[in-house]
Amino acid sequence: MTNSITLIADHKGFTKPKVLGDEYVVLADTTITANRTGTTATAAAQTIGQAANGTLTRTAGNFNTDGFEVGDIVTLAGGKAANNALLMEITSIAADGASLVVADNIAATAVAVEAGSGDEVLTHAGELITAASLGLKTITSVTMVGQNQHHLRYSISRIKNSGTGFYLITLALDPMGDNSAVLAIANTGAGTVRLQVQGQI
Repeated sequence: MTNSITLIADHKGFTKPKVLGDEYVVLADTTITANRTGTTATAAAQTIGQAANGTLTRTAGNFNTDGFEVGDIVTLAGGKAANNALLMEITSIAADGASLVVADNIAATAVAVEAGSGDEVLTHAGELITAASLGLKTITSVTMVGQNQHHLRYSISRIKNSGTGFYLITLALDPMGDNSAVLAIANTGAGTVRLQVQGQI
């Protein structure tokens, strides 16, 4: 991973998770030095076909064992030009792991059709923040409470079904100041983001 977690001490100097009702809460600074990392789905020699209904089918390997789950936000490289760098949410994964279905991306653009040319790579679109790095076993909710890079927009993905982590996605905004226009997933470090996370230990 390319992030570091610094747990923030409370007024008593305590940095470990604290009980809050029936759950624990922790405040942490997450410093990301390089973004867009995650589990790579394929080697360069593999092929991922793309269908208009959002189905991505690979000729080798297994999306399940590669660590993909329903609700994950992913991005494609090496695919049809219109599909590269889209933000897509996984809505289902085949039991055999050979295919998955993605929903329309952030721009609501349908997936373009391509048979696959052998150099497709599917990755998680952001940096994986694990429950273990926060002193938790599972995560139930995440809130961003601060940032130091105000030219970037951050998105917290749906928490993994297993509760073991979530992806923090960083987006570069229009340099002309139109904050509603997202240009691309930021490829550089995202600076420091302060998160308040609740979960179980």
